[in-house]
Amino acid sequence: MKSRLILVLLIATLAATLIAVKQSSQKPERLPKETLDEKLLRLPVTDLTASDIADPEKKRLRQIRNAKHNSEAGPDGQKRAVLSERLETVVLDLPLTTHAEEPALPIDQSDVVIVGRVTNVNAYISEDKTTVYSEATVKVEEVLTGESPIQPGDVVTTTRDGGAVRLPSGKILRRGRLGRNIPEASRTYLFFLDYLDEIKDFSIITAYELSEGVVTPLDGTITIHRGGRFTLFRGYESYAGQAASILLADVRAAISKKSK
Repeated sequence: MKSRLILVLLIATLAATLIAVKQSSQKPERLPKETLDEKLLRLPVTDLTASDIADPEKKRLRQIRNAKHNSEAGPDGQKRAVLSERLETVVLDLPLTTHAEEPALPIDQSDVVIVGRVTNVNAYISEDKTTVYSEATVKVEEVLTGESPIQPGDVVTTTRDGGAVRLPSGKILRRGRLGRNIPEASRTYLFFLDYLDEIKDFSIITAYELSEGVVTPLDGTITIHRGGRFTLFRGYESYAGQAASILLADVRAAISKKSK
C-alpha cells in the first residue's frame, strides 16, 4: 500500500513538472494591435488657453516645468513653430534608425524602479507654446530599487514628451515621438525613472504595462498596425506578451546583481 502511494505521488509530481516545463516553453502571447490613429486619439488633451493657477507655489513649479519643455533650435537654427491653426494636426518625431538597441532593463540609467498604478494623466504646454508634454500621476505599489526615498503608498509625478492641444476653434493638435508612448490612467506599470531635481518630478526612461499578468511594453511599435520596426525598441519588445512574473523576476535579479 505504501509503495503504491509513493508511486502515485511520483506520477503526480512528474505531471506537474511536465506542465510547468510546457508553460515555461510556450511562446509569448500575441498582443492585440491598434492603428496609430486609435492610439493618438487617447492622448491627454489640454486647452491652448489653460486656466491660471491660484496657488503661488504650484504656479511657480508649473512655470519651471513648462520652461523645461521649451523647444531647442534644430541643426538649421530654427525652433519649432508656435502651436496654431496653421499647423498640421499630427506631428510625430521618428526614431533614428541608426540608434543602437536600448537595454530592455535600463537599471543603470534609472534613479528608481517602481511598480505603480496611474491615477490620472494630464497634458501641458511649454512656456514658448511650441511643444506639449504629459504628466502621469502614479501611486506607488512597490519599490524595487534599494535606498529609495520613495515608499509604497507615495504618489509621484512622471513626465513624457507628447500630448494633445485643443485650439480655440476646437481643432486638436497631437504631438509626440513615435514609439515613445504615454502611460494611461487606471493601468499598472513597471517604471524605470530618472529624477529631475529642478522640476521635482521623474522622467520616464521606459515602462511596461502589467495587465492581467501579461507584459505590454510602453515603448516600441509592436502593438501598432503598420507602425514599423525599429532596432532601438527590440529589447523592450522582447518582453511583449511574456508573463509579468518573468519580467519582475528578471528585474529583481538584475538589481540584486548590481548591488553586490
